[in-house]
Amino acid sequence: MLKRIMIMQAFTAMLVQLILVSTAMGITMVDAEQQVRARSAYMDDGIEYIAELKVDPELPQGLGDANLSVSVSKNGADGSASLTSLFKKSGIKDKVKVSSSTQAVAQWLEIPEDADDVHGNGTGEFHLRFKTSHQGYIQINGLLKVDVIFSPSVYPEETCAWLRLDRIDDGQLTRIWTAALDGSDLQTSLGVDDVISLEADQEYYLSALAGSTAPAWWEHPFVKVRKASFSFTAIIDDSKEMPILPDLEGEFGQVKLKEPVNVGDKIKTKIIVTNNGFIALAHKQTIDIEICLRPCGVIGDAQDILVMTLDDLSVSSLQAGKSMKFNADIIVPADIVGGEYRLAFTEINNTAISDCFEIMGN
Repeated sequence: MLKRIMIMQAFTAMLVQLILVSTAMGITMVDAEQQVRARSAYMDDGIEYIAELKVDPELPQGLGDANLSVSVSKNGADGSASLTSLFKKSGIKDKVKVSSSTQAVAQWLEIPEDADDVHGNGTGEFHLRFKTSHQGYIQINGLLKVDVIFSPSVYPEETCAWLRLDRIDDGQLTRIWTAALDGSDLQTSLGVDDVISLEADQEYYLSALAGSTAPAWWEHPFVKVRKASFSFTAIIDDSKEMPILPDLEGEFGQVKLKEPVNVGDKIKTKIIVTNNGFIALAHKQTIDIEICLRPCGVIGDAQDILVMTLDDLSVSSLQAGKSMKFNADIIVPADIVGGEYRLAFTEINNTAISDCFEIMGN
């Protein structure tokens, strides 16, 4: 049986028409492509036939916040994918927050006539093109994750997640991060925490892909589930050269709540920000913190529910070894699903989480 190649047209037919959007301090967001795809297909004598294909949107979405989702189910092969993005200006910096989750399932049950196999696929893609006027930097924090449930030895490389930064003028790969399986593991993940220099008067691609493919045929008939996801926050700044960053970390103080927690209840806590580095923060330095509710047991921020945003918190001239505290009064949203949650935020160098507590949803 001929091996299928998962749809991963990461750089083909990309950005045919450039739409210029200017931002402060010399950064230009040129264009973006955001899209999710799901398909059910089968092989017959080495030829692939697509039983069902769905794409959201049909033409990739350009710049701007996205909330995309698609799923298919046909002949025992399922595929699904989702992608959300948020574009935000934070002071003189541009911030992009993106997450995508994909899943593929296959079992040898409802077989098309003469089919050699059936396979499901889900793919989420994000591509951002931006241009700098001055030397600067991009700070990227995120998580790539891949899971295989049953038969990890069967085409594991067709399920993967990656994140990469390329310089456009000479096609130079600046940095790539990848999470993929070698056939022996059931799960792998890669945390991303990097600050990378950007050259003046250059164009860059920031791209990410999560793709899941699950095959089944008569020799391997049982249910197979493959999952791949990425989530990251990128901050782009060409107002100055790459800074020597202090080792800034955050944590939750005491979380005050009355259990069980109900919809509309208030949760009180303190955000503690500590400079664990060797230099003080800049004068008038500020940070943004987004506080979320995260289901207990979930790794990464793909299922986070944003409940509070603290913008432009002053950590001006915070000395090495010193901390600052900020109050946060959080209201449990009315549409939350009941279950065990913890508080989380990832807007500075580490991911801070609280202990789990139960919320009684509607």
